[in-house]
Amino acid sequence: MEIFAEYTHMIETLLEQRLAQQFPHISIKNVASILVERSDEVTVDVIEMLSSLSDFNEFKELMLSHKRIDCPIVTMSTICSRTYRYFNQTSTNR
Repeated sequence: MEIFAEYTHMIETLLEQRLAQQFPHISIKNVASILVERSDEVTVDVIEMLSSLSDFNEFKELMLSHKRIDCPIVTMSTICSRTYRYFNQTSTNR
């Protein structure tokens, strides 16, 4: 579970940084209330994606898929960068 906690922390930090870059006037602490207030503007995919980032089973599947592509060295930075690229590509393709 320690690696999952590290992964979660890195993803949260990455999200906070991106949020600060894109929307400097919005605090990460306000995101949940904004999503609730604007629920009619937010797709289910966004909610599912955000929820999956803190889901251990999703993390486990990510690790297993990473292993299946035969990456000899698994580091938190490669996992986080791949996760970020995946979700960034997925959200821009919608």
